[in-house]
Amino acid sequence: MFSGSKYHRLLILITCIGGFVFNFAFAYPGFIAVDGFDQYQQALANQYNDWHAPIMAYVWHCCLLLHSTTALMLGFQLALLWTSIYVLLSTIINRYWYLGVLLFAFAPFVQNFAGFLVKDAHMAFSWLLVVAILFRRQIMGKRLSGFALPACVLLLLYGSWVRINAWPGAFVLSVFVARAIWPKIALKRAFICAMAFTIVSLITQNLFSYHYLKCDKTYPQAKLFLHDITGIYAQTGKAYYPSFLFQSPLFDTAVLRKAYHPATFDHLWVRGNDEKLIYDFDNDSEVNILKQAWLQAIIQHPFAYIHNRFNGLLYYLKLKESGKPYYAYYFNIAPQPNIMGITQAPSGFRNVFSNGIIMQKNMPYMRPWFWVLANVLLLGFLGKFRNTAAAHTYAALLFSALAYILPTFLIFPCDSDFRYFYYNAIAATLAFLILLLDRFYFTETT
Repeated sequence: MFSGSKYHRLLILITCIGGFVFNFAFAYPGFIAVDGFDQYQQALANQYNDWHAPIMAYVWHCCLLLHSTTALMLGFQLALLWTSIYVLLSTIINRYWYLGVLLFAFAPFVQNFAGFLVKDAHMAFSWLLVVAILFRRQIMGKRLSGFALPACVLLLLYGSWVRINAWPGAFVLSVFVARAIWPKIALKRAFICAMAFTIVSLITQNLFSYHYLKCDKTYPQAKLFLHDITGIYAQTGKAYYPSFLFQSPLFDTAVLRKAYHPATFDHLWVRGNDEKLIYDFDNDSEVNILKQAWLQAIIQHPFAYIHNRFNGLLYYLKLKESGKPYYAYYFNIAPQPNIMGITQAPSGFRNVFSNGIIMQKNMPYMRPWFWVLANVLLLGFLGKFRNTAAAHTYAALLFSALAYILPTFLIFPCDSDFRYFYYNAIAATLAFLILLLDRFYFTETT
């Protein structure tokens, strides 16, 4: 298709512009839920808190300085996706690669959140672009340098800052970035470079959030501590709640124990129609006391803790069903109407495309367990690659995805959303395409 055509790059460019316009028209002004509205309000006010990583709200604020709607934020998110697709398509000029990458871009497990303004999509697309750039450079036999180097560093930083638990995946990707900068560097030294990058990233993230943006502290970790303490209480009857919690009239240990569920603490964290917090943590001292109580509970009852965490993980992976709403896709603005006045006009085009994805909501590839299993199984092919560049990109995708998701055994948020596994779906699918490329393309040309 492309090998004999001098217009192939123009066709690729038109394809990616068309894909961007399609997604933009489909999602405009962007699908938004509660988390997105919270970050949008922070962006409007230019005042931030740390319940969600503030970098996304700050980028949104910068977009609002240029245009007073959500359109630029949607454009930024989709630009990350379709620039990645352009880089991938222009790396290998082959009709099957072209079709495979396009199928990947329009797969239901990519399009389900492509227009949803949420941090998970920003992390996934920024890291996808990093991997695409690395792949192109390695296929060309060039080290990472010039404009591509700071672009990868900034994208890697943004992806790791936009989700609080993203840094393990970023650490793995930074190993491959180091090896792309210095192709002959020993793996041990690449790990040292990655560790240094990760430490600098975490320090600068803290400085950016609390010294530059002056974020208010909201102590999201308190919800995790209370979830685990309540789980141990439900299992053993031993309560490790600090005494200051009982100052809140909404804090009721009998309710907590009876309503505990290993999949989530969201239904206990807030109470009533006005959704007030069961306890409003507002200082480091209280959270430190709660943390000590949490550690004591785990030390005293490790098996109860592990039992609850493992059981919760089964819900998180959707191997067990909690009966709570599960979002395998998001094609709404909710609430609508809202105080920001963000609305979305009815669209038959949007309904047809979204309904096509919604019809697939019960398929295995719309379940988290499928992608974790795929990540693990695909590792079995790592030693069978013929092309070194393809093998490096393949490994970067799979190891970064697993490093990102496996620690959630300790900190999984709830069982309600596929978006927590969005990067895993993207990484495993692209890895599979690279595996096919190695089998059926590189064996003929290298």
